[in-house]
Amino acid sequence: MFERVFTPSALDGRLRGTVRKNQSAECGSVATRKTSHGRVKLAVQEYLALDDKERNSTLVLARTNAMREEGTTLIRDALKQRGVLKNESSLLTFERIDLHSERMQFASAYSVGDLAVPNRSLKDLGLVKDEAYEVYTKIGSDIVLKKDGKLVRVDVSAFNSFSLFRPKEIPIADGDKMIWNRNRKDRDQFNNREFEIVRVNKDSVAIKNDDGETLTLNLKDRHFAEHAWVMTVHKSQGQTKSRVIQIVDATSRKQDLLVGVTRAVNDVFLVAESHAKIRKQAAVDATKATASSLVEEKHVQVATAQATQIIEQRKAKKKGRSM
Repeated sequence: MFERVFTPSALDGRLRGTVRKNQSAECGSVATRKTSHGRVKLAVQEYLALDDKERNSTLVLARTNAMREEGTTLIRDALKQRGVLKNESSLLTFERIDLHSERMQFASAYSVGDLAVPNRSLKDLGLVKDEAYEVYTKIGSDIVLKKDGKLVRVDVSAFNSFSLFRPKEIPIADGDKMIWNRNRKDRDQFNNREFEIVRVNKDSVAIKNDDGETLTLNLKDRHFAEHAWVMTVHKSQGQTKSRVIQIVDATSRKQDLLVGVTRAVNDVFLVAESHAKIRKQAAVDATKATASSLVEEKHVQVATAQATQIIEQRKAKKKGRSM
């Protein structure tokens, strides 16, 4: 069942005002499916119905990581059948784990083998901002971090300002659309920057950045990347595409819908449980959200802004040298 609307935010007057203010998409539609699986499946069908050029200018958004992973699997399976994705292999990467700061105060939130990256330095313990430390073990309510053979015991109830990454093996193939999930300036890798896998080799991967630059990655190195076929609403901060396909779930609120419609320039396709439900969700204001979730969103926004600034500076330097 489809409902065509004048603006994608016709769900709520306040959303309409925001869309006009941001000069975002001026048209859109809402489709409904009762189950989470049904909504993911319909969003994927809508995406796969586009041609290559249209898919490259389309952003698929999901509220939860479970929806993101399900949508990614469906899209990749279909593109493999079409021959768009070829020469599949695997990559050991580190996936960003987004937890509320309250949860980070407990050692149970951390797993042995995780990488904890301090968001600020702690001189007393010798922790350096933006350096990656392996979670070596846990002792009671403390975690023990390891780097370069040195062990550091941390009371996470007192200090827990970490970005947390968990090792995960993911399939990759020629043609895969990927995105970095951590800033690594020394390697020209920036959080939320997209890249494409050009060729998977035995021990390396050739990639192409969003500026057309081609690089080679050693598969034996640590990598902080994930598929970019579907993104969470939280991860999409700073992204802008011609079209957005957004999967709405029971926990979505007004600000989630705002993020989706303001990522789009021309068109938005929302997949919700029902028209009545999405109208109610559009009225739920995120000012009632916890302070910790707002802080987490701020971290993503700051990291993305810093990465964008560095990329633009490098592009300007390259352009200056070529003139």
